[in-house]
This record gives sequence, structure tokens and C-alpha cells, in this order.
Amino acid sequence: MKKFFACLLALVMALSLMACGGDTGTDDANTGDDTQVEDNTGDDAATPGEGDSIMAILNDRFVAAPELAGTTWTFIGGYVQGKQMTEDQTNEVLSQLDNEYAFYFDENGAVSLTEGTDTVTAGTYTISEDGMLASISMDNDIKYAGSFIEQDDGPVMVALLDGTGMNALYFHLVVEG
Repeated sequence: MKKFFACLLALVMALSLMACGGDTGTDDANTGDDTQVEDNTGDDAATPGEGDSIMAILNDRFVAAPELAGTTWTFIGGYVQGKQMTEDQTNEVLSQLDNEYAFYFDENGAVSLTEGTDTVTAGTYTISEDGMLASISMDNDIKYAGSFIEQDDGPVMVALLDGTGMNALYFHLVVEG
């Protein structure tokens, strides 16, 4: 239990530090794993929609939740305190978690979140009646609202951490084979 809270605290601190960091680069290139959710709002700013709710930025891109049962979703980036995480920030978070940060959804409404090599948190999930939102409740009282967008390389879950839309983590569907 202590390891879990230490890891969770480290992740929150890392995300907070990254959001406040001095990185002013405008590297928007998509290389390897897509660590940035593409923005189709037409905004030419270096960080499209910076300071706006991620819900407003992606408003017209949300799709119905895919079948979650039996799927794994791995962390690819985030939107922290109104700013898109850079690839370097994403890699730093992953390195602190032994390169493993993923949700696994089973057929019975259970979900597990793997954070590093020795921390797994259990929980449950449901899909809203309209099929657009996954409500994820972890046993440690952390709740996520999972919305989904479709990108060229597959679906992305935007796991909202609060009601402001200023904090969200992105998870990409892992396709076996």
C-alpha cells in the first residue's frame, strides 16, 4: 500500500513539475508512439488550445466508446494544467513508472491500472447509456471519465482527471499481433 501511494504521489508530482517546467519547445512532430493528441481546430499556435479545456479542444472529435472488454490501453501522453505534455515529459513519466502505465478492462466490468512493475490498482468501469463515456472508478477512490477519439493509428482514450478538462491522460489501444 505504501508503494502504491508513493508511486501515485510521484506521478502527481512529476505531472505538476512538468506542467510548471521551463520547456518552451514547440516540438509537435509525431514520431514513434503518438504522444500528442492531434488537434484539428485549425489553431496555428505552437500549442493548439493551450489553456483551454481539452473537452473544448476535442469537442467535435469524440466518438462512441469501443468495446472495452478484454482490451489494454497504454499511456501515451497527457494534458496537464491546460498544457499538452511534450514527448520528453511523457517519456519522463514513463521512466519513473518502469515504462509501464496501462489500463486493462475485463469482460465483467473490472479494470486494473498497472503503474510500474509492482503496482496494480483494481477498480470497475461502466459505459454511459449513450455509449460515449466510460466511468472508471479505482479502489483507491480515484475516478476517471474516459472519452474516446479516433486517430489514424487507432482509438485513444482521453482519461479526464477532473471536471475542468484541464487535466487528462491519453491512453492508446494496444493491438495484439
